[in-house]
Amino acid sequence: MKIDEYLQLLFEGKMCEAKAVRFSTIPDRLVKFIWLDGSESDHKKFLSLGRNEIWFAQKDYLNDPYEYKGMLLDRNKLLNAGYSNDIIDYYQQLFDFSDYGITCLSANSIDYLPMWAYYTNNHKGFCVEYNVIKKDCIHEVLYEPERIKVASLIFQSREAIKKAITSGHREQAEFYSTIFLQNLFIKAKSWEHEKEYRIVYPLDNSIGMNVSVSDLGLRTSRIIAGINCSENNIIKLNDISNELGLGNVYKSRIHSEKYTLDYIRWH
Repeated sequence: MKIDEYLQLLFEGKMCEAKAVRFSTIPDRLVKFIWLDGSESDHKKFLSLGRNEIWFAQKDYLNDPYEYKGMLLDRNKLLNAGYSNDIIDYYQQLFDFSDYGITCLSANSIDYLPMWAYYTNNHKGFCVEYNVIKKDCIHEVLYEPERIKVASLIFQSREAIKKAITSGHREQAEFYSTIFLQNLFIKAKSWEHEKEYRIVYPLDNSIGMNVSVSDLGLRTSRIIAGINCSENNIIKLNDISNELGLGNVYKSRIHSEKYTLDYIRWH
């Protein structure tokens, strides 16, 4: 994402222009890889797919222990500025979004082998391709080499909030609010090859929930079974694909010459 341009426009209160910059790097197609392993959870995944829904997981159930931890307070700077530990702990809560679930999508091509290896149980699962209809709730993940320490941000946000209350000028307060929210979309640079785009959604429980694909600005375009997906699971996926009006499911196979995958309609 053109993060510098985006933040500058936000700071200037140019919300429409900032949104256009953010939207400019969101692709028109995103994919999601799904794990199948023969457990009871498989049934829930088929139900979710058949209802045209996407699962949003609470962050602690994901495979990155640093979810929502890309930004942290520089405690020493704040202590030196006269803030007590209690006040610092209070501000640290501004970065806690544990009640928001995540669904992770990728801009990688469907034949990107590492994603099949990581997220489909050695190609036993499947992949869903979505067309992006509306980009409002989709955010590109930023990959950083180090966690971002902040201190002055706290001071400036306080002043911006005071200004919003006393004068009604909300632009800077909204800017700092967006900065805090950015913590939801930061990951370590080592994840960069996943080309992740994510959507966050307020949860009604501590585990996760399903949300309608259409409510997220997406449209399911096709379902692709992995190379090692079982015949029984392919049949289930095919039934769901036809019920959704997508035609027969696609089946992946090893390419005859290249390090890539082919996809054919399952018969």
